[in-house]
Amino acid sequence: MITETYIGVTIGPIYRIMALARQTGELWGSSYLFSHIARLTLDFMAEERQKQNVAPMDVIIPYYKPESHDGLSQDHSYHFGYSDRIIWRYEEGDLDRFQRSKERIYEEIVTSMMGYSRDDSIYYKLLTELKFNLQLYAAQVEAEPEHCLKQVNLVLDALELHPNYESEKQIFGKDHDYEYHFFNFFQNRALKASNFFEGIKNEIIDGTYFVNKDWHFPSVNDIANGPYREYELEDACKCSGDSSTLKIRKSSHYYAVVQADGDGLGKLLTDSPISPDLDGKVKAVSEQLLSFSLMAKDLVREHKGLLIYAGGDDLLFFSPVEYCNGNNDKGNLIVLIEAIKNLFSEKMDNTYINWDEDEIPKPTLSFGVSIVYRKHPLYEALKEAQDQLFHVAKRSFKSSKDRTAIKLIAHSGQASQFVIRNTDQKTWEFLKKCTFWNKQDEQVMSLQHKVLQHKEVINGMLKQESEHFKTMFDHFILNNYNELDQSDARMNYILEVAEILKEIRQGYLELDREQQTDLNKEIVLAWHQFLRFVRFIYEVEFRDYDKLLTEMRGEQQ
Repeated sequence: MITETYIGVTIGPIYRIMALARQTGELWGSSYLFSHIARLTLDFMAEERQKQNVAPMDVIIPYYKPESHDGLSQDHSYHFGYSDRIIWRYEEGDLDRFQRSKERIYEEIVTSMMGYSRDDSIYYKLLTELKFNLQLYAAQVEAEPEHCLKQVNLVLDALELHPNYESEKQIFGKDHDYEYHFFNFFQNRALKASNFFEGIKNEIIDGTYFVNKDWHFPSVNDIANGPYREYELEDACKCSGDSSTLKIRKSSHYYAVVQADGDGLGKLLTDSPISPDLDGKVKAVSEQLLSFSLMAKDLVREHKGLLIYAGGDDLLFFSPVEYCNGNNDKGNLIVLIEAIKNLFSEKMDNTYINWDEDEIPKPTLSFGVSIVYRKHPLYEALKEAQDQLFHVAKRSFKSSKDRTAIKLIAHSGQASQFVIRNTDQKTWEFLKKCTFWNKQDEQVMSLQHKVLQHKEVINGMLKQESEHFKTMFDHFILNNYNELDQSDARMNYILEVAEILKEIRQGYLELDREQQTDLNKEIVLAWHQFLRFVRFIYEVEFRDYDKLLTEMRGEQQ
């Protein structure tokens, strides 16, 4: 049995710091900082090795080419895409080189990012706080090459649970408020003034988010109002066909938080050998994951969203529910999610791995979505998105996960949630069509009412085999809408929605459950809440153009 030596690095605690965010800038800044630290770790280690004439780093994850900076600009904005784990093959002295690199990283953050020199009285206080709040752990691990990722990650998992035995009093002294200066740095005003973001201002200030052109991080209100920013109101009027009155979607008062995570990728990487040919399977996947992160950033931006984090197969972003770019160019959250999942699939194809369903199933991407009112607490919206991803979309399914779980929390507090398979083409196409200026409220409300009114009958149908169920459900729809002619557009719409309900039911049948009766009730509930979500998408209100413009300008002051 042949073993080699590896160095694994973990950076944290990401979620503890991000959970403290109360504004988009704080969340974005804390997330971006971790990705930037990962890149600095690689760059500084490469420099340390070069100084000592040591061979270049053989980085396993993430994909890294120091000499070309991945063919991209060295501008800070391209440091997206680096996760909180780094693994490379060990060379003698690497742990000492890492300790020197770590000290350089802390100093870099305080000087180049926060803008303080060694002569400033606060410099060493900030440096101490930074070392206490941001931990960079390294481990030297002996492992078999075919299992190195799995074994190194196990050691890093244990390191992350290692407590800091020194108390704040021991580190900072008796009366020091140890978190105050460090976490203040992530407030929007501090970020705006810092050197940290000098290189990315042009990306943020491109006018995508703002009524006025003063630079600031888009608020959740800016994001929710995706279709109705000052410089786009005239185009929105054109979409509505009225120059003085706007037909405003009620969803423009809501924003979406979306978290995505790969399915099957961890097993693929941890159970796969690192082959010497070309770059090996793992390196090929790592390269495509970095490319995916950078391109996903652009997709979110094009759809008027705000990317918070992109690291490998992990994404976190904000998005409006719907938007209109003028010239009747409409889109919504579902369009964006589909574009991202298609991009991920394309990048996995580009690894040139021969994906086989039985031996090496192709990784997929699952999504957790929370849609909340613009005044809903940010930290709660983040927690809901995380729960939807890991406790709903990634539940125990008999087939691959590859699902999107959506939860809508209305301003009233009433919640609706459902999960759909990412392969359910009819459902995705239908939701993509639920864009501006369509109105099918009456049909949706009618079908929702009939599902509730006849839930016991439907529950009986759901116990039948699939083909028998489909026949019975078709008869149920026709009998309950026998007053409508088959050629009636309203009837065609109801039949279309009925087909989608069948797809949703099929997805829930793949749950690894023993209690079929409970599952049937869950399906009926999912139908009802899916229809409630569709009604939410269609709901509109009429607003006077001038009054809305005045209101928006007031919110930006």
